[in-house]
Amino acid sequence: MSAIFAAMISVVAAGDFLITCGNLEYQSSTVKATCDDPYGNFIDTSINLASCLANVNGKLECKPQRFLHLFYKLSPVS
Repeated sequence: MSAIFAAMISVVAAGDFLITCGNLEYQSSTVKATCDDPYGNFIDTSINLASCLANVNGKLECKPQRFLHLFYKLSPVS
């Protein structure tokens, strides 16, 4: 039950990363930070903005995850 609660907190706080992350650095298209997890651990992490942002009709938006795209691409064709 606590794992589900921790996951819900992570989802709610997703837009408020400045509350739980520090030591932010920006290098080229990569953002680096040290973020705390639900268990009190500090984790060095980074994200390449080019892999998650897109220009959608002139508006900057987050790209959807590509998991399903990769699943279908790797699945054999009947």
